[in-house]
Amino acid sequence: MTPFSSKLFMVFLVFLCFAKIAFGQAPCGTQISDETAEYLTTQLDDVHQFIEKNATLKNAVTYKFPIQIHIVRQTNGTGGITAAQANQSIVELNADFADAGISFFDCAAINYINNSNYYNFEQTEEEAITDLYNVEGAINLYYFNRVKYDFNGTLSDICGYAYFPLGFDHLMLRNSCILSSNTLSHEMGHYFGLLHPHDTRYGAEAITRDANNSCYNCQTAGDQLCDTDADPNLNLLVDINCNYTGTATGPCSGAQYTPQTDNTMAYSSGACASVFTPQQNSRMSYYAFQRSYTGCISGTCAVPSNLSEGNITGTSATLSWTEPAGAGVSEVRYRISGSNWNFGGKVESPLTLNGLSQGYIYEYSIRTRCSDQRVSEWVTDGFNAVPGPGASCSAPNSWGSYSQGETSYALVWGAASGAASYMLRYRRHGMNDAWTTKNVNTTNTVLNNLDAGTQYEFQIATVCGNGSSDFTNSVYFTTLGNACIDIQLTAFLEGALTDLSGGNQHLKSMRTDLSELGVLPGQTPASNIAPPTPAGQPYVTKPWSYTGTEGANWTNSHYADIAAEHGLEVVDWVLLTFRTTIMAADNFKKTAALLMEDGTIVFPDGCPLTAADPTSFYVLIEHRNHIGALTATPVTVVNKVAAYDFTLANAYGGNGQKEVEPGVWALFAGEGEQGNLQGYDVNGDDKATWSIENGNFSIYNAGDYNMNGDINGADKNYWSFNNGISSALSR
Repeated sequence: MTPFSSKLFMVFLVFLCFAKIAFGQAPCGTQISDETAEYLTTQLDDVHQFIEKNATLKNAVTYKFPIQIHIVRQTNGTGGITAAQANQSIVELNADFADAGISFFDCAAINYINNSNYYNFEQTEEEAITDLYNVEGAINLYYFNRVKYDFNGTLSDICGYAYFPLGFDHLMLRNSCILSSNTLSHEMGHYFGLLHPHDTRYGAEAITRDANNSCYNCQTAGDQLCDTDADPNLNLLVDINCNYTGTATGPCSGAQYTPQTDNTMAYSSGACASVFTPQQNSRMSYYAFQRSYTGCISGTCAVPSNLSEGNITGTSATLSWTEPAGAGVSEVRYRISGSNWNFGGKVESPLTLNGLSQGYIYEYSIRTRCSDQRVSEWVTDGFNAVPGPGASCSAPNSWGSYSQGETSYALVWGAASGAASYMLRYRRHGMNDAWTTKNVNTTNTVLNNLDAGTQYEFQIATVCGNGSSDFTNSVYFTTLGNACIDIQLTAFLEGALTDLSGGNQHLKSMRTDLSELGVLPGQTPASNIAPPTPAGQPYVTKPWSYTGTEGANWTNSHYADIAAEHGLEVVDWVLLTFRTTIMAADNFKKTAALLMEDGTIVFPDGCPLTAADPTSFYVLIEHRNHIGALTATPVTVVNKVAAYDFTLANAYGGNGQKEVEPGVWALFAGEGEQGNLQGYDVNGDDKATWSIENGNFSIYNAGDYNMNGDINGADKNYWSFNNGISSALSR
């Protein structure tokens, strides 16, 4: 990451989403769950067919969605945006979504929430406020003074967030971003199923748009659309004239990216991002149907009655109800009990549901739509999708396994008399998971995508022509334990690499003064008057708030054992974060580790990553008084080894480290007061940290920038040299 003379805030990813904002303003955050990602995959073929049939959408059905605006103010009624500003945001939203055949209208008057507790909103408060104020049937828009999202224990300022299809019907929005950007349209794009053009959840998107090119993958990778250019993740690489200034090259071909900087879903900047492409409009129109369960509930819109079900075959059922006279049309939704609703749209009684999963309890609801804007309450009933055990069906009475892996397990069982097929279900034991079902026509199967080292329970039933057997009692199996990945990392700290004899020279290896003084966490100080540093890794405090137990109860002997094992002394503790993209939203593991004098990193508690973790990732290294750095490229696991040397080249972004000697790179010293949650910045606060601690010696303090245990004028020099250096890494 290139150091900047003034602060710039990096975007928090994915999923983190970037709004059309002025340079340096806070971004927004929308996350995708594994369940949602799987659902979007199941819909992809239908989405592309819809796009082919609705290229322009000029004659598409217009979907009208009710919204409920909530303006949050201080308890005394001050603060918050004005009604005129909120209404103007909806005018702009309607303009942006017109080509998608989507429009928005107010379900009711603006709701003012005068509560200082929510004025500056934190994501951990989401359930409390939405339980109180959400209007059922509407898309609830909450406008806050500030919005903070909890990314792995770190609260970060964002512009807002939303939920993809299957998710909640509310958007959390920051006032300043709504007034100065297209944050609302960006988040609503996610609400209707749009991904970022730089997304890699489904693979990195190649640049070519030639379907005959072997690199072509735009329909399945990236944002899964081909009229949005492949995007390397703009991340502020856009100038004031909306020109892309990056030089990144794409996968497969190695050609240089030429991304669209005007796309609403891109991580562009300023006033650049303002356009949805035709295919984006089509995709949103497809998901508009999935979201059209919304509607303003009206007490004057009569509900259906006399719900009943029959002709249950196990994979189908016929629903019947009485429609209120002259009230309107009926709509249906249904689901496996406890899962997400499938919206069936406008229907008539009787209605046959097909493609059900045998053996499950289903819920269904019927309501009346009296107009585009008014609907009745849902009326709900349920049924069991099992026709009853068939007389000729008996469950298998013997089974076993023929292959066991870390993430897979192969099962075999004896054939049952009269079997047409078999229905399996399995789940993690003791975790209260929903069952995963599978139908097979053979007497063996392989269960994949399991968690390593985990116990599962498994049941099987026989499906016959006239019904099915009961499920067997649970059988239990455990997948193999995770195989440890050998993480080989090397890094230097500027403060510890300096030759203190003078001349601004640097050593070949780092000094170990803190260890020699006995001031590392848990050690006994060499000086009788020096206070001991409490045991345990030092990143428990803010801004890291890492709660790992590495180093707990450590004493001198633990450090001595590590030194003897590796033939090296310990310099200090560092914090490592593993993430699948450059953004903190995609962190999947953190660990504290020991930095040795030659720069190698040792993991005292064994195995930070296993074969169950991602095989390609970035690594962020942080130190308590140095600027953090991110690997310049993803680290890939090869033969269960992942290696990266920070000392040989600059970090992510073309800078982020200091070239202390030709070809030798180290983390910048002088970041003693790390209060910037958006990144790192050596500034006056770090000088203040040094000033407060100046004169202390034989102590483990952040102001000790040269890491010799003695805080004096020499440490201030590091601050002077690096003052103004910043890095907007997502942390």
